[in-house]
Amino acid sequence: MSRINHSVFAGLLYLISFLLVRYDGFAAPPQPDKIFVHIDKSYYVSGETINYKVYFLNRESIESKIVHVELVGANDSIYQDQINLITGNAASGKFNLPISFKEGNYLFRCYTAWNINFGAESIFYKVIPVYNEWLSGNPVDQNIDYYKKDSLGFIGKGNAQISIELKNDGPVHPGDSVSIELFIEGSASAEVSLTAFDLNLVRPVVLDDYTEYLNELNTENEIEIKYDPEKSISVQGTVREQITNEPVTSSVLSVFNVQEANFTRIKSKDGSFSFELPLFEGSAQFQIINMNPYQEKVPVVQTQSLISYIKNQPEFSEVAVRTEEVKKYLYFSKLRRHIAEVFYQDRKDSLQLVTTQYLQFDPDKTYDMENYRYIKNFEDFIRQAVPNATSFKEKDSRMIKLYNSETKKYFMTKPWLLVDNYFVFNDSIVYNMPFNQIKRIEIFNTNQSIFKYFEPIMIQGGVIAVYTKNNFLFKYVEATPNMLLINGLPLNNPVYKLQHSSGAPDMEPIIHWEPNISIESNRPASFSYQTNDITGQCMIQVVGMDSEGNLIEGNMVYEVSDRID
Repeated sequence: MSRINHSVFAGLLYLISFLLVRYDGFAAPPQPDKIFVHIDKSYYVSGETINYKVYFLNRESIESKIVHVELVGANDSIYQDQINLITGNAASGKFNLPISFKEGNYLFRCYTAWNINFGAESIFYKVIPVYNEWLSGNPVDQNIDYYKKDSLGFIGKGNAQISIELKNDGPVHPGDSVSIELFIEGSASAEVSLTAFDLNLVRPVVLDDYTEYLNELNTENEIEIKYDPEKSISVQGTVREQITNEPVTSSVLSVFNVQEANFTRIKSKDGSFSFELPLFEGSAQFQIINMNPYQEKVPVVQTQSLISYIKNQPEFSEVAVRTEEVKKYLYFSKLRRHIAEVFYQDRKDSLQLVTTQYLQFDPDKTYDMENYRYIKNFEDFIRQAVPNATSFKEKDSRMIKLYNSETKKYFMTKPWLLVDNYFVFNDSIVYNMPFNQIKRIEIFNTNQSIFKYFEPIMIQGGVIAVYTKNNFLFKYVEATPNMLLINGLPLNNPVYKLQHSSGAPDMEPIIHWEPNISIESNRPASFSYQTNDITGQCMIQVVGMDSEGNLIEGNMVYEVSDRID
């Protein structure tokens, strides 16, 4: 009997072990992403910011690139949503609540696309009340002793997983810099987030024990995988006819990226569609256009949340109860806003209108309207200034056609109209707009330029790009049903915030929020922040995850005392 070659034998063993691992009967069941979110406080007032940090507790590396965070109403309507980039095992972000945000309870919902495969049990939920101190019918109770300082002593679990040490040499006074050091016990390192707040103004977040919940996630049953971990931004939705409300039967739709001026073909089945976008920052606007020449070009577009099919989500009351503590908080919130009106003059209440930038096209012909002031309307301009263009009446409306300078023939259909980077399909809106509002017109009337920048079907009519003064038609374009606004990753630019002014008392309840702190084994993490101008007790609450994937926490209370001169 011949001897088996050792290298061949080793290769066979490797192949067998590989097949056993790959065979479904022996493979470990897929695991959900185990999510915990640290939120800086337990309730908010309209106009405030919700700061949060997302931790993934069970995986050394997360396959998903992004995590979804949403504020959902009791009617399951999404009031605010964000996607955040996952770095390592965590992500952080913030919701800026507008001053007009409706009072009520909201569901803070956090998930990855991968978690949707495992049902509602794997989604992170937390009910957050949001109050509006300007809401009529809810006056502040004047019988409350708003300035009473509570003596709370030691607060929270204080399980010493994270040790917090105050490093100030003497007492802490209003407006002082507070220096602290964070330690973690044992040999593990940790990534944590910290919130420091004034206990006179707001109570600490009660940290639920999620360990048991996370360990009991059902991962033994067979899971139908519908969503892979997201590497890009997934968009899905439906398209319907405007008049009949029936699903669009066209199988060819085109997505026009307004900012980048490019097209992406997508296929639709029974009116549903889906496509992927590379990760980007900020918001982007898209138009979905039906490229079937025999159907209406402007469908009604509705997007769908990835989580829309999840059932058994938590039920909660829509009404946010105003306790004595909340009434006190609202009193000081209104007082802080009045202080801001007195001390801060440079405030931005609305975004400034920015004139649309010209797209990076190389048109066949460009016309500056400063040279055509004598012309009264758009139709006259096409007929008088554009060579070989024509205008005629058809079915009680005016029709414009461009001349193809390459084929030496008129285009078969009317031109496509691109106004301030958006396609407009109601010709009369453009033809009848005040001509003195037009700044520039670009003509694309050669096969070469149309094929280079636009969809091939547009070779039937050519393209006219119109740029107006101050985005004259933007409100009309924004209301068209085929518009699609997609939010990407939050911008890295800091959100506008009132700067502390000399002489203005600082009465903010959240004194400091630090989402990204790394603590090495037996090596403290040190930093400092400026406390507010209120005496009394303040609390530092630290939450995070160690290198073993365990949820850890720690807290400390310190006193801010009056200065003694």
